[in-house]
Formats: sequence, structure tokens, C-alpha cells
Amino acid sequence: MATGHFDASQALRLAELLAHLGREGLYRAVLIHHPPSRNAIHWAARLVGAERFRQVIRQSGAELVLHGHTHRSSIDWIDGSDAAVPVIGVPSASKSPGPEKRGAGWSLFEIEGGPGAWRTTRIERGFPDTARGPVEIARQIIDPSEARGGALRSG
Repeated sequence: MATGHFDASQALRLAELLAHLGREGLYRAVLIHHPPSRNAIHWAARLVGAERFRQVIRQSGAELVLHGHTHRSSIDWIDGSDAAVPVIGVPSASKSPGPEKRGAGWSLFEIEGGPGAWRTTRIERGFPDTARGPVEIARQIIDPSEARGGALRSG
């Protein structure tokens, strides 16, 4: 089993932190190892307590959730208190590229704006093959209004 666990005490502490940071007007990025989205990963590698995590984000809000575990680049959305919250998976930082797979990668996030008007840009870099060094793979403005026209996929 490769499960992760998010328990009630963690939920309480996270809710308190997110609420406090929200009142301070700060950008709230949550880092978690396992993806908290529904059906994001095989059952044996899931986050036990993922619904509890999503409930905290629904109630307290956040601007961004980053996760690893899957070792691949992905974007999903969960409900937040005011808007959809992007859930972004980042690729492995140590994977060798192969004929059918991208190698190591990472994401840089540019955050601009302020409370209620944040703008997040994801710049994905990595090794697409063995012939070159790291390159920019993608650049994307993370826009909550694009979460399926406002309908959330994983909340």
C-alpha cells in the first residue's frame, strides 16, 4: 500500500491556518504529497481522508494546492470557499527521459495581484528527451473560471 493519511487533527490545524492566512489577505498555497482529488490515483495509493481535506478547502479556501506522488504533471480542481481551487501535480524531479516518456521536470509559479484578484501563472520546465537540457515545456495562467466553465470536476 502506498496510501497517505489526512486525519481530523490535521484538518483542524489546516482549517485554522487557512482561515488565519485568508484574514491576513495572503496567498495560500497548500503542499501535500498525495493528490486530494477524487479518482486521481489508484485506490492502493490514495489519500485516506481526501474528502476531509476537500471539506477543509471548501470551508476555508486556498488559492493553490500542489501535490506529488503521481510523478506526473496534472491539473484538477476542487471547490474552494469562494472559487475553484487548482490542484496541480508536479512531475518527478529525478526521472530519466525515455522514448515514450518525459524526463524530470518542475514548475515555477508566478503569483501577482492581491486578495480576491490573485493571478497565478505556472511555468513548467523539464527534460523532454535525452538530446537537450531543460526547456520550458508549458506556460499557463491558472484561471479558476476555466474549471469546466465553473463546474468543478473533483469537489
